[in-house]
Amino acid sequence: MDMELFFGSFCKKLPWSVVSQVLKKHQISPSQGADKTISRLVELYKSKKITQSLINEVKGVYNRYTRFGDKTLSIDVVDKNDLSRLIAVATSAVPDIKASDINFPYYDDKTDKLLTEDPVFVHQEVLGKYIHLYFASVRTITETISIDDSFFAQNNSSFKFPVGIFDVSAKQRVKRRYYDVITVDTSAGHIFYKLDISVPYISPEITTIKTKLHSKFITMIGKSIARNKHNLFPAVGKIYKSSQGRVCELGYQVSAVTHGEKMRSKHKDLRREKFHQGGKSVVPSVDVFRIANRYETTDPIINVESEILLPGQTRMLTAGQSPFLNYAILTKCLNDSDFQKHIDNLI
Repeated sequence: MDMELFFGSFCKKLPWSVVSQVLKKHQISPSQGADKTISRLVELYKSKKITQSLINEVKGVYNRYTRFGDKTLSIDVVDKNDLSRLIAVATSAVPDIKASDINFPYYDDKTDKLLTEDPVFVHQEVLGKYIHLYFASVRTITETISIDDSFFAQNNSSFKFPVGIFDVSAKQRVKRRYYDVITVDTSAGHIFYKLDISVPYISPEITTIKTKLHSKFITMIGKSIARNKHNLFPAVGKIYKSSQGRVCELGYQVSAVTHGEKMRSKHKDLRREKFHQGGKSVVPSVDVFRIANRYETTDPIINVESEILLPGQTRMLTAGQSPFLNYAILTKCLNDSDFQKHIDNLI
């Protein structure tokens, strides 16, 4: 195994808060940023000071993050008559390119020349009731990055935000490899399209990527299948009313007045804020159109919150309309248990 590729993908692809916790568990300080941390890990490996336990944990966390991680999610519901054919095709699909040729699932710019903007099928996993199909591509897209203390730590910068500033983001144009994943739920007949991009809005760019992935999937299947796009908008109200998670972002409308709030503190739930509770007590109704819900991860190694964002818009509340939401944004989802928690709120 190319350890520079192995540790490089881990340190640069995963959230720095996740990387830090894995390494600190093994008494390795990641305080000097991603590049120096990668060099140090490679040196420690060459001097045989890296334990097999650390390698296994890095590989496990990395693989699960590639499967779920930060994704833009949409859902199809398959007709029962087509489900068995879909399962048969998905479990027997032959990759378009050898995973080893592009060093899947790692990020190797030396083999990027073998890929294009169009997704190619590279790998398949059958885990429990799920079949995971992986697709690789190299594309240039606009990503939204979160700028916080973790961002500066990853880039070895000592800059600190002034007290009171906790949520800053920026956009950057990035060309790199992406691993999109299509997951088939063989028991419920759901298809989960997980685009390897996580932004707090849906753009025509994302729609184009999803169209390419869906077209590739239909080509693999051989012919179209009967399916319905699952409307995620009803889940906004469902999460608001009954989720056991922590609502950290909320967009709602009272009469003609629109409210938007964000909170990234560790313990507070916007639904239970005194201001919000007081407002609810004196108005006839609260119409929620956008919501982000968090759960503490069940991962035994990492202590973070996984999040699902349903990015609805106020126009979806227009009288006479049947609002339809295609996409949800999944963040820091580290395993199938975290994934299932969010899915249970969506379906």
